[in-house]
Amino acid sequence: MLDLDKERCGRTVKAISDAGGKAVALAADVSKRDQVFAAVAELRGELARSPSWSNNAGVTDFTPFEQITDELWDFVYAVNVRGPMLCTQAVLPDMKAAKWGRIVTIASSSAPDRGGQYDTLLQLEGRRSSP
Repeated sequence: MLDLDKERCGRTVKAISDAGGKAVALAADVSKRDQVFAAVAELRGELARSPSWSNNAGVTDFTPFEQITDELWDFVYAVNVRGPMLCTQAVLPDMKAAKWGRIVTIASSSAPDRGGQYDTLLQLEGRRSSP
């Protein structure tokens, strides 16, 4: 489990462990390459490899499209598009080495109704080129 807040993540990991599963609490900002790769290195130290990964971090803002600032756009894009790309790059070597793996990327179902955030959904689906 990867989250900005490792303590909050730890509660989820405990629930998984209590149910018989195995998980590790990790902290990172998914928009920061160094933090993502450090977290995945920590994961390897705990579990040896990452055979599956779910990209489901995301942010949204309901600012009207005409009022979206460059700063807001960059923040949303960094988390919602760069984040999944960085996380996938970080775990892919383990999957290639194992000749097996699964990556699931989740995008908001509300994206088509939300102005600027719709673009990040299109980006993840490969239907829009990078800015």
